[in-house]
Amino acid sequence: MTDDAAHATGFLIARADWDTDAGAIRAIRTAVFVDEQGIDAELEFDGSDPDCVHYLAYDMDGHAIATARMAADGRIGRMAVLPDYRNQGVGSALLLSLIELAGEHRLDEVYVHAQESAASFYHQHGFIATDEPFQEAGITHYSMSRFCETFPPREDE
Repeated sequence: MTDDAAHATGFLIARADWDTDAGAIRAIRTAVFVDEQGIDAELEFDGSDPDCVHYLAYDMDGHAIATARMAADGRIGRMAVLPDYRNQGVGSALLLSLIELAGEHRLDEVYVHAQESAASFYHQHGFIATDEPFQEAGITHYSMSRFCETFPPREDE
């Protein structure tokens, strides 16, 4: 997202580095998944983070307000937006950044385990349910996937 786009939307999406940004990522996910949704911290922090690509969203004051990750196989997860920033396009911008990255990495498809409350959000972004609902961490989820356009890698990466 360009600086002009960041000023127009009120937030900036940036690729994160787990080694340096883990504190901000953990704080957002703890607030959303552990504190708000009551998910056990041991389930939330599953040990996969060092092997995933992470993105953070920042407000115009530089505060981290949302995060998401993607595994090498195209599984998008741990999408979390702080309550004060929901319904403002932050989650959509994060998701689209990860879908674009998947295309650049020549992945044909991305998938999520979407909480029931978020299934319509993913559906609006082209995801379709691929199986029956299931329980994960005591919450109903849907396996959903969508195809990606593949792009040549960016020259800046």
